[in-house]
Amino acid sequence: MTIFREERGLTDPATNDRGRARPPGGRVDFVPLGKYGMDARALMYVVPREPIVLDEMRITPSRRWGDAQAVGQAKQALAQAKAGRRIAEGDIERMQQRLMSAQRNAELAGRESEGRQLAESLGDVRRSQLTGQALNLLADAKKGRPIADRAVEKLQQRLVGMERQAQLSGQESEGMQLAVALGEVRRSQLVREARDVLAGAAQGRPLSGARVNGLQQRLLMMERQDEYFGRESEGKQLATALGDVRRSQLVREARNVLARARDGQRFSDAHVKKLQQLLGGLERQDELLGRDSEGLQLAAALAELRR
Repeated sequence: MTIFREERGLTDPATNDRGRARPPGGRVDFVPLGKYGMDARALMYVVPREPIVLDEMRITPSRRWGDAQAVGQAKQALAQAKAGRRIAEGDIERMQQRLMSAQRNAELAGRESEGRQLAESLGDVRRSQLTGQALNLLADAKKGRPIADRAVEKLQQRLVGMERQAQLSGQESEGMQLAVALGEVRRSQLVREARDVLAGAAQGRPLSGARVNGLQQRLLMMERQDEYFGRESEGKQLATALGDVRRSQLVREARNVLARARDGQRFSDAHVKKLQQLLGGLERQDELLGRDSEGLQLAAALAELRR
């Protein structure tokens, strides 16, 4: 029996040979019928075993569909917030942007939209979350728990931003009030830390240069903030006191090294070099403050030990 090419399906561009089919089509071929209880073959259309790969095509969602997705996502977030779940601030900002875009698209198309209303509701959620976070920090501080400077600073920035947004929309806000209260907490913690360090130094505890420098920078920043709010500050006074303590300890250490060196004790070159660098920095600070200094003199004396 002769099977023509047309019967085999070889003229079909999707299947151009008998033994190998090209997706998505199959092929026409003789198939054993043993599983049907027949010792024979029949001409049948064979579906390919390999997966069928369809032609790829790019589907771009319509703008209206995207706007509907933004509305649905916002409603879901509001429901979660109502149930007590916290919504990330970055997610709220992104949803608000998409909702305002949906609002503009609807206005241009002459359709009604709840984008602006949902965006304002999300803003209320954000304000509520920020206020709650600030009140929790203030409560912790009232119980005597230490609050990290960085956490207070970041929260203050967000509260001030919330205050500005409320002013633009004509709403009342306690953002600035809470930011000032957090500043007071940060200020009192910093002053207490500086006084504790000064008290410890008075009892003979050594101070590291890194600790003093860090405290001084924070105190001077506090001084600038107090000037901005038009109130008195002891930041600069405490920073100067810390500098004096560190200065006296450094001078005492240099004199002690020189005295022990005269008695025959040897010091490593690295130790003497580091002490010289610190004394050089002390000299420059004294020059800026307009006072006499022995930093350079002591550094020159230490240089004799390295020869």
